[in-house]
Amino acid sequence: MFKIFKILLFCAVVFCGCGGEKSTMNYDRNAIPLDITSVDMKYIKSKKMPAILDFGADDCEYCVKMRPTLERLNKALQGKAILHFADIGKRPGLAKNLPVKFIPTQIFINADGSAFEPSEILERSLNLQKIYAKNDPSKHLYTIHEGELKQEDLLDILAQMGVKVSSSEDL
Repeated sequence: MFKIFKILLFCAVVFCGCGGEKSTMNYDRNAIPLDITSVDMKYIKSKKMPAILDFGADDCEYCVKMRPTLERLNKALQGKAILHFADIGKRPGLAKNLPVKFIPTQIFINADGSAFEPSEILERSLNLQKIYAKNDPSKHLYTIHEGELKQEDLLDILAQMGVKVSSSEDL
């Protein structure tokens, strides 16, 4: 009899616990994560969305300051843009063969996989740098930024990359 009581009590606790408020956490298995452990350019290009790759470290003051902005944008722009953070403090190899000399450094990639071509005004105002191939100075490989970028700056860049952000999105 006591055994049946324990089973009924367990069931009551489980079922009562399931009926309350719904979780506010919106977890999507298909969401593109912010934090990455490898830089897979083929994967990024296959998504056919503009991408911002941010290279930094947990012990970098400016990287830490940018973190909440990157998290907000990554969540709000799922399906519109890719935002990745690569912690090269923990995994220095992530920046191998990429133009990362300082942290934070952001690399901007168009939806078609080409290097982002900013307007002259944006390039100058944000001090964006274009990286060209050593053996072919006409071949634009990357557009990068070294240092902290504010949310407004990232949104300006994303807008020029073709990302439409509605005012209703939770930024």
